[in-house]
Amino acid sequence: MLGTAQPERGDVHTAAALTVLNGNPTADRRTQRWRVALHNNRGWALFDAGELTAALQEFEQALRDAERYGTSE
Repeated sequence: MLGTAQPERGDVHTAAALTVLNGNPTADRRTQRWRVALHNNRGWALFDAGELTAALQEFEQALRDAERYGTSE
């Protein structure tokens, strides 16, 4: 959530977190579920910057990750 706390470095923090998750595909589902929040937050940052196509891609990835790693809640 450093990306939210430090918006000027948000993309750097988000990229680093996704790199860790991508490098550890055997991490438990609870850990992998962070992908949803990371892509969602990146999507909103892109939306706020007016980069609507890129924002939509992030939201769609968040949805795919939610379907893959999420819970019924």
